[in-house]
Amino acid sequence: YREQYKNLPVKGQYVSGGLSLLLADGSKIFFHGLKGDRELKSGMKVKQGEVLGSVAYCYHKVNEPSILVAVSDAGGKPADPMTPFGIKSTFKSAGEVVIPETLTAEQANEDMDVLMNAYRECYPSLDEIVTPEQFEAFDSRARLEFRNGISYKGFYDVVRASISSELVHDSHVSLLTPNPGLGAQGAAIHVPHLMMGILGDSIIVTKAERSCAGFIGKKIESIDGESAADIVARVDKMMVMYDGENESHRDNMKLSAWNYIYGNEIMGERTTVVKFSDGSEYKDVWMKNERVQYVPFTSLRVSYIKNQYMSRTKGFDFKVLNDSTVLFSLHSFVLNQVEMDRIADSLKRFAGVPNMIIDVRNNPGGDVRIINRLVSFFLEKPSEKLDSYLKVNSNGKYESFKYALNYLPDHEIFQDYKAIEGKDGFYAPSDYYDAPIEPDSLVHYPGRVYLLTDESSVSAATVFPALIVRNRRGVTVGRETLSGYHYMTAYKFVNIMLPNSRIQLRIPLVKDVVDDAVTPRTPKGRGLMPDYEVPLTYEEIFTAEKDLILQRALELIADGEYLGEDYFAAAENGGSLKLKENYLLYGAAGAGLVGIGWLAALRMRRKQ
Repeated sequence: YREQYKNLPVKGQYVSGGLSLLLADGSKIFFHGLKGDRELKSGMKVKQGEVLGSVAYCYHKVNEPSILVAVSDAGGKPADPMTPFGIKSTFKSAGEVVIPETLTAEQANEDMDVLMNAYRECYPSLDEIVTPEQFEAFDSRARLEFRNGISYKGFYDVVRASISSELVHDSHVSLLTPNPGLGAQGAAIHVPHLMMGILGDSIIVTKAERSCAGFIGKKIESIDGESAADIVARVDKMMVMYDGENESHRDNMKLSAWNYIYGNEIMGERTTVVKFSDGSEYKDVWMKNERVQYVPFTSLRVSYIKNQYMSRTKGFDFKVLNDSTVLFSLHSFVLNQVEMDRIADSLKRFAGVPNMIIDVRNNPGGDVRIINRLVSFFLEKPSEKLDSYLKVNSNGKYESFKYALNYLPDHEIFQDYKAIEGKDGFYAPSDYYDAPIEPDSLVHYPGRVYLLTDESSVSAATVFPALIVRNRRGVTVGRETLSGYHYMTAYKFVNIMLPNSRIQLRIPLVKDVVDDAVTPRTPKGRGLMPDYEVPLTYEEIFTAEKDLILQRALELIADGEYLGEDYFAAAENGGSLKLKENYLLYGAAGAGLVGIGWLAALRMRRKQ
């Protein structure tokens, strides 16, 4: 490595190693400035007393052997780095953020300036999802709301609207501050006897308190005099964390997130009047969410809920379904080297099984290097060369970093990105896709591959099946992935805290273009579409004990259905449209978000 980095502006002795230790209590210790010849793998276990390395040089301004140590607690918060050594320390824990009850017009306008400038300066995909006119119109409408000052909650709602369908909606943009409309963590939330969801253009009762079970499935005409059509239109504007024109995520949220229908106003006592399409009415006196039992029950007997729960118990799993099919459940792309070795061994063992189903549902993404290695296990030849690239808005300083929690104001993190004449922004080839992916020489699965995808397949869990499909090594079954097929905005992120409201949000800094081929198989603005669709239904989300998407894949295998028309070959022969800015190579995605049943969906929205 020292030879590789011999042109660095520091002495070679400062090129050193680092490692992190995960302790039994969930805390971590990070070391930098090590040397040694022992091969370490992420995920391997070590014992007290083992020598992992010796002290080298950790920082060019310290001209004697030294190490850098950092410690985080089980929750990921910085902790005293001297604690493991019993040494006196000057470490001070961060204080709690003080949230104001109200903002003056001047304070609200200052925060709005910071927010809108951060979107303009930092977010490189802005022109893909909003026009300059729409951007300015949102800004003007928002400022009218705080001409005479505004409550903290009112301003929070403005910020939340800015990451919704009304402005910068993106699967990697998120609010880090909990929604005050949903109360503090653990606060008593009030809930209705009848819970609603939107299916298509209709609002239906999806769940009900036991005594009201007869209302389940009934179609609603209005709630408190607001028509179903107006409610649907309002909820459409509230959708967050989806790419482009993605439909699957929005459809799922509208069906399962009942609190959206009530505008996230679920604190305190409330009575609503529900009018049904058959002319009948129900006066719903809300109750505290304490030991309320709804039917159908939120139970692990429902396959959709069980799959979400199981995805959180392990990163991957293999299961033989029958003599001709094995199921590879892949719930994360944050996998260590030991886990990857176990996956490789399993693929070798199942190489003779004719069919493999790979489940990437309930997968929030992870590391592109994991994607590359996994793809290499299935390739029969080098991967297709794609017109991919990375784009940022600046290769210098960002004014918005004055309000960043994870960068210093003078950080220049994209110095290697270059301008291209006649194009806006700055560009770089991918860190990992600057050459085709080669088939792995030791591990190869040659059989048919069926990938299960849906609205919970995020980020790297979109890229992996996309590369398998693009290289004609498999088909997808289920629904559209949450993140976009052609590009996603991820890779690096800035966490901004608005100076007066103290509201924090995460904005991605890099536009990662995967492929510019717009075909009937890969329509512009959408996630990776399924080869074989399993439409979203009420039954799948709330009652079905069978995994409907898995069942569809098994039916396809039994019927011998597999690869269809090669739309990419047609595109290469002149049949495709092209996305803008087709020059360089691709960079991959970061972490995402995945929603679970209505209770978990509510918890997730407490952060929005």
